Amino acid sequence: MNKEIKKEIKLFLLSDYEKEEAYLTEMHKTGWKLKNVSYGSVYTFEKCEPENVVYRLDFAEDKEKDLSCYIAMFGEYGWEYIQDVNGYSYFRKRADGLPEEDTEIFSDSESRLEMVKKIINTRLMPVWVVFMSILIPNFIKAIMHGFDNIPFHTVLTVLFVFLFVGYSYIIIYCEIEFLKLKKKYTKK
Repeated sequence: MNKEIKKEIKLFLLSDYEKEEAYLTEMHKTGWKLKNVSYGSVYTFEKCEPENVVYRLDFAEDKEKDLSCYIAMFGEYGWEYIQDVNGYSYFRKRADGLPEEDTEIFSDSESRLEMVKKIINTRLMPVWVVFMSILIPNFIKAIMHGFDNIPFHTVLTVLFVFLFVGYSYIIIYCEIEFLKLKKKYTKK
């Protein structure tokens, strides 16, 4: 086993991007530099000298149009591009001697709020709408036919109900976290 490489599995939801940034920053301070993220939750680190490096994530859907310009723009401000995962771009920057505002990728609270709004509108709501459009007709059929014979589509409906409850919990959790972020950023 390579002692220079370390893998950890962590689950961060869309609304947990600040927690993910803090986790990556802390790992670097303890001597583990992010190498990549795979499958959205498997973090690969390589051994390094402990440094005061800050990690930031940006969510911008239009970056695919001209990724090289997007990366170059961040590079001009000292940000090292790592990779894209689940719509987020991962960046890091040495933070020694920098004022706090230079360790942020957003220049103002409005930009942060805009990013949060993009995540909600492009990731959470469309999936929920599609899911509901599948669930509701199947659930209505199950109710109309009764649960006596339990046909196959009813079993699927019950499965969809469980998935819906789980996904709804995730959406509600994310919405609450995003509202907290919105409140936090509007205070600044």
